[in-house]
Amino acid sequence: ESTDLRIQRSRFSSCKEYAPCIHLGRSSRVRIAGSTFEECYGCDFVRGAVGTGLVIHDNVFGNALVGECGPETGRECNHQDLIQIGGGENILISRNQFGIYEIGAAQVYLKGPLRNVIVRNNVFRATDPIRPGHVAPVGITVGNVNEPVHPPLGVVIAHNTILSGAPHGRGSFSSIALTPAYAARPLEDRPIVVNNVLAVMQTPEWLC
Repeated sequence: ESTDLRIQRSRFSSCKEYAPCIHLGRSSRVRIAGSTFEECYGCDFVRGAVGTGLVIHDNVFGNALVGECGPETGRECNHQDLIQIGGGENILISRNQFGIYEIGAAQVYLKGPLRNVIVRNNVFRATDPIRPGHVAPVGITVGNVNEPVHPPLGVVIAHNTILSGAPHGRGSFSSIALTPAYAARPLEDRPIVVNNVLAVMQTPEWLC
């Protein structure tokens, strides 16, 4: 629960399995900028909830890949997202480059009681030679279908290039997936999605 924290021009590598490189811990006024996150096996790059004020700007995120897990090892594979934010307000995610993920909800996963989130001017890659033939399933997921009571509010997704999109276990096959809970919310509560380049929209019901 720190305040006024800056992580700048840093390099993260070898983050441990089942753990994030950066755990937000409900801190406030956090800025993560100009940093590089290298390949991550079994972990997330940034995860947690914040108080108020989070800026993730101008970073390069590598790939969140499956670690040493699976039936042959007897270890359950960790749910991974490059960024997962589960609460807080006044959040900006801008001008980042995102690599692929293998098991998880999205490259950027926003869920829970979030308020005022802007995701803009980012590039989401779909593939990487390190995993031939694999396509990142979803670029951005907003809301958890299992927690329809508190979907994020005040979300703006603008000016992103989202090349990811592949058949996904939740039934979505789109670059962006929004929780169906928004259908029961007034228009002003629903995310604004504008001026993005989207590679895939095979299941538009997950967006509109």
